[in-house]
Amino acid sequence: VTPFPSDRLPLARALCGELVQDVEIFVRNEGVPDGIWIKASAAPRRDEDGNVCGGVVVFRDITRQKRSLETIQRLSSAVEQTADAIIITDLAGTIQYVNPGFERMTGYSREEVAGRTPRILKSGEHDPRFYEDMWGTVLGGGDFRGTLLNRKKNGKLFHAEQTISPVRGSDGQDAFLVSVLKDVTEHLQSLQ
Repeated sequence: VTPFPSDRLPLARALCGELVQDVEIFVRNEGVPDGIWIKASAAPRRDEDGNVCGGVVVFRDITRQKRSLETIQRLSSAVEQTADAIIITDLAGTIQYVNPGFERMTGYSREEVAGRTPRILKSGEHDPRFYEDMWGTVLGGGDFRGTLLNRKKNGKLFHAEQTISPVRGSDGQDAFLVSVLKDVTEHLQSLQ
């Protein structure tokens, strides 16, 4: 789309005596119509008198890393901007992350809940057996789905359809839990 200035190419710069590190260049042509990202580093070659007599360039294909980063950024934006509340905890239930949807829904800020557990939302309306079953399902590797009656920071009760899922790490073992809450209070009230 935008031609790379030939005098700024890593080899041209190395031939001028410059050491070039990790320049990212997008290349698209008939051979690679979708394009690839390369990272180039270059260094001048000098003769025994120290005069530049050539250059060495190392190219690395970083297309996969760039596309992975784009995917991560897209997912991060989706999580940050969704209206539903998202909570990420460690396997012990300690909150590691909440999105802005959680803050709007519950009235708690990220700072207030970091390091705490989702028990801060506990309304007292569910019996202990309910929570035992929920945790048994999740820690057993299953997904929990249900409607909970939770309590906001201001004390107001709200119904939330909630899904809690274990997420596996690269080793295949459960690494953390993600929970998505959708406030269904108004919907349930309209049915009454």
